[in-house]
Amino acid sequence: MKAKWCMTFLLALVTLLSVALLTACGSEKEMKKTFMKMEIDSSGVGQLTDGDLFDPKTLRVTMTADRGSDGVLDLANATVTVDGAAYTGSPIEVHEPSCTVKIVYEQGEGKPTLTGEVTLDVAKKTTPTPEPTPTGKAKVIIMAGQSNMVGHSMVDSLTPEQLAKYQAGFKNVLIFNSCNPYNPKTDKRNLTTNFIPVKTGMGRIPDDTTNWPNWCFGPELGLAEYLSETYPDETFYIIKDATGGTTLHDKWYSPSSLAYLGKETLAENSLYTHLLTRVDEGMGLLEENQIDAEIVALLWMQGESDTHQYTTDYAVLWSNFIGDLTTELESRGYVTENGLATIDGGITEYWANYEILNAVKEIWAAEHSKGYYVDVLGAGLTRKPSDPAHLDSPSMLRLGRLFGEKLSLAIADLGNAATVTPVTLRGTGTADDPYLIGSYAEWLRLTHTAFVDTDALTGKYIKLTSDIGSANMPVRASLGVASVRPFAGTIDGDGHTIYVNLRNRQYKTEGRAMGLIGYANGATLENLTVAGDVTLTVGNFYAAGFIGMVQWANGAVTTIRNCVNMATVNVTGASNAGGFVGRMLGNLTIEDSENKGNVTTAGNYAAGIVGYINNSTAAGAGAPSLTVIGTVNSGNIKGQTGVGGIVGLFMTGASGGTHVLTDVSNTGTLTGNTQVGGIIGVVTSQASSGFHIMVIYLEAGLKDESGADIVIGADGNKRTTAVTKRLPADDPDGGDFGGFIPFV
Repeated sequence: MKAKWCMTFLLALVTLLSVALLTACGSEKEMKKTFMKMEIDSSGVGQLTDGDLFDPKTLRVTMTADRGSDGVLDLANATVTVDGAAYTGSPIEVHEPSCTVKIVYEQGEGKPTLTGEVTLDVAKKTTPTPEPTPTGKAKVIIMAGQSNMVGHSMVDSLTPEQLAKYQAGFKNVLIFNSCNPYNPKTDKRNLTTNFIPVKTGMGRIPDDTTNWPNWCFGPELGLAEYLSETYPDETFYIIKDATGGTTLHDKWYSPSSLAYLGKETLAENSLYTHLLTRVDEGMGLLEENQIDAEIVALLWMQGESDTHQYTTDYAVLWSNFIGDLTTELESRGYVTENGLATIDGGITEYWANYEILNAVKEIWAAEHSKGYYVDVLGAGLTRKPSDPAHLDSPSMLRLGRLFGEKLSLAIADLGNAATVTPVTLRGTGTADDPYLIGSYAEWLRLTHTAFVDTDALTGKYIKLTSDIGSANMPVRASLGVASVRPFAGTIDGDGHTIYVNLRNRQYKTEGRAMGLIGYANGATLENLTVAGDVTLTVGNFYAAGFIGMVQWANGAVTTIRNCVNMATVNVTGASNAGGFVGRMLGNLTIEDSENKGNVTTAGNYAAGIVGYINNSTAAGAGAPSLTVIGTVNSGNIKGQTGVGGIVGLFMTGASGGTHVLTDVSNTGTLTGNTQVGGIIGVVTSQASSGFHIMVIYLEAGLKDESGADIVIGADGNKRTTAVTKRLPADDPDGGDFGGFIPFV
């Protein structure tokens, strides 16, 4: 077998020449030496095999010169050539195994010219064969997926200290690297044919290599740092194979998904096949070097591109993929005797339906004892400002370390056999036998079931048997995540709390109604508390703790009964924010409930209970009706216009509607520029004679300069509005009112 050669580390600083120079100061006889050095970074020089054609490779040349106590010479005007071709500072192509680098520096008139050259014979430079792991078998890690696994994080965004550290590489964490193998724009400069130390530049190669000369990196860098720190006496081997912009549906799918997708063969340039080929090659290299190794884990970072059209398919395709891959690796004898660990990275809120796809990943981890999930949202990872699809450099380093932390758990579990405990819905979903939800994983199963089958929960009954989520592990998956997938079932919280952390999607500025329930059509929620926070940053959408939007459902009533919202609602890019409902287009009843959460919008129309009420635009829809009974707002409400303790805006429209607010109170602080009312912020003036509002309140929580209650901030329909304040507790039967203004 031919010997394999590679140039994988920074060549030693080469001293080209040393000449004596007269100094401009001091004794004329005093001489100082000037040392000129040239640093050759050969990380781009691919591995060579004797007899192979030498494909174009790259070098980077960095020049420095030290002039003793006079400091560093300015080499900006130096001329560098490689095999006669001028070098301008960008990576240069080398077309032969050997090349000559020459440097010429004109010091100025009357001073000697510094010249020198060095010949690099890259075909004779080899990497010493790494020693096997001192104890047990060497551990191999597979890294696969799409662009965030490839790595689009810029090396040159790192600090100088980080850059120096990571360019030096990690000698005990070696990588067999492949990125975007079928991309015609990729020149395979970061493709390796042997295991080399993990260092910078092993991700995507940017189009602009002048401003980003050190390329990009993926999670392998942070992972290598973590492993080097945590296991300094072990050598790890990474096989990385990732391709950006790819889906399980089109390129990654495995043989078991052929029938599901209606296909007969794997895709042309199948990434599943390519991954297996690279694993075979990598394991073969280790065997050739007499390294006894086994694959301990697959690190997977993928799914972003699937969210646009293929979210409903992802669970099946992923299960088939990991099942087929594990079977293939086991049949080859590569995997540990107790099975392959799977460490799956979540995707960010930038992507459509991110929460549902992440639910698939989390459910898998919950069901499989050797399954692990990396929560990128919980870790607070952030994206590149100019490229929000990809993580910025600090977050990419953090992602690698998060993978490392999960890998440590997998390593600690190597002695245990893999087990599977399916997460299913308990019960049949009837009133007498409701679906019982008692864990975070069961809630995820519920949300995924509702997404895959739009009608799966219509008319069904759900009951909580414990709190769901926590402050440290909040729920990020909602029901009714799209207007075409509304929730129309019943949830009985049975006195329990769901802790949420909900963010809108931001792909191409798209968004959706945000809340524990995004869109509701005739749903019922009772005996439930929602805590945590809901944040909406995309314009023209709506947010609340419970329901983002109540849609028109052919007259069906959505009901919220005996519930508490403690979640903070923050709308920064739009209007329409409420403690319980962001926007109402359908019939809604809220009874015996309280909003304790603060509600803020950077725009208009915010309230403790319902932010915005309007007629439905659905064909043939009637006017919606709101009924609020015995309900209190104690949260602080803030907006620009239309701020109310109970309702922010009544947009009445032409078809009227009857609304009754009985025994309602506001004790929270209300802040707004105009149209601020203790109970209602504003009622518009377009109402027909069929539009009526009756308000019976206990406390408005807002007074004018004379001390009178401000119940409605601005009422354009005083003819059709009745307002009264219930008398104090000396009214035993609750039948007395004061200051009643009847309908006209």
